[in-house]
Amino acid sequence: MPLFDRGSLSKELQASLDRMMDQLKHLVEHMNVEYEQQLGQEQQAASVMGKLNEHHQLIQRLEQTSREMERDIAELEVSHRF
Repeated sequence: MPLFDRGSLSKELQASLDRMMDQLKHLVEHMNVEYEQQLGQEQQAASVMGKLNEHHQLIQRLEQTSREMERDIAELEVSHRF
């Protein structure tokens, strides 16, 4: 007489494996959602940084142009003095 019933043991084992599979499925789904949210936030931050960089470059060009204009004006003032 066996100490355990192979049929019920295999059913319990299968049920346990099914529960573990469901838990893993939920865990992976949760991790995917978290990853997608984090990726979205990173993309937003990268977009903001890109805009700031564009503005910074524009300000640098404006400053350079302003310095060149000031230099040109100073040269004109010197050349037109009597």
